[in-house]
Amino acid sequence: MKLAVIGGADFIVTALRVWGDAVKTQSRETAVKALTLHPLVNSYSLAKQLVDRYHGRMEE
Repeated sequence: MKLAVIGGADFIVTALRVWGDAVKTQSRETAVKALTLHPLVNSYSLAKQLVDRYHGRMEE
């Protein structure tokens, strides 16, 4: 999926579409991309930490 510089609600819609892809494919890296795109996260290191913590809790 090619991503362009977009703003406003389109930005969040794009992040949600990527998140949907992550759910469908069960891809951790795609989940990190989706969170990185989301304006409330907007950080690769934070997104990776959130995904890692989520997977850690799911394994318990």
